[in-house]
Amino acid sequence: MNRKDMFSENSEHEFNKDTENYEDFEFEEKLRNLYSPQKKDKDEVLYKVKKNNKHNGFKVATIAACLLVAMPFTSLGKEIYTVIKEAVLPSGRITVVEEKVDEEALKNMSMEIPKGLEAYDKDGNPLTHLKYGQRMYNKDGEEIVSTVYDGKTGLTTGYTKEQMEAQQKDYTYYEPQEEIADKMLNFKPLILPAKYEYQFAEIFSEKSEKSDYAHFFYKDEKDREIILFERVSSDEAGYATGDSDVEEIKIDGIDIIYHGKDSFDFEKDGLLVTLMCRDMNYDEIVEVFRDLELYNK
Repeated sequence: MNRKDMFSENSEHEFNKDTENYEDFEFEEKLRNLYSPQKKDKDEVLYKVKKNNKHNGFKVATIAACLLVAMPFTSLGKEIYTVIKEAVLPSGRITVVEEKVDEEALKNMSMEIPKGLEAYDKDGNPLTHLKYGQRMYNKDGEEIVSTVYDGKTGLTTGYTKEQMEAQQKDYTYYEPQEEIADKMLNFKPLILPAKYEYQFAEIFSEKSEKSDYAHFFYKDEKDREIILFERVSSDEAGYATGDSDVEEIKIDGIDIIYHGKDSFDFEKDGLLVTLMCRDMNYDEIVEVFRDLELYNK
């Protein structure tokens, strides 16, 4: 699988970088929240993929991440992406890649505006191409901070920050996590016990459907955020992402990819899981991992 296929086809963790500073992404983390995606606020975008996988073809990305995914492999004869490390779980369903990016070469590149996306520069002039780090706006002069690609139609739609926040409300739920598990999910999730303060969940499905995806948000006693990204394990639900400081480890017999100094990706109890613990050291993340419980009521 090449780099473009890996990140554009399977991206799940909605990358998730601060929309005010999206042009300053650290490249090794460029797609950590693309679905997917993916990371909920490792300085994030305000929208995540709704049921993002290879089957329905939806992807959500910041503008900078879109540009990175669309880039060819070389620029002016120079290699742009150099793989430092690739970690793959035994099932092959989770891959995390650490790459070095030639930033100077990237700055000289541009991408064609995707089909279906109406985009303008800050002066209201229509854009046909986007340079790395360039902001784009809709016809009303509002900044487009995220895009959604529909694999079925081949069209890309742009969204403002306000639109993202409005859509986020549609899949955020404050019911107890046990009620979420009983009424809204097609699977028994891994959850954290009462020593962690449960905040809310994000469920990606239509109101009348149960979901194969869920995100659970917690705070520990030091008010540090913990997020569980979970999905039913299958080849179709598998994903790849990019990050820094990628390591392959094993804890209590479970193969884990440790990356970004704050995240574990692993497969357990029929689920593909990312555990993200903000501002914690390795030993503290291990403690949270060992506190995970399979909901069994």
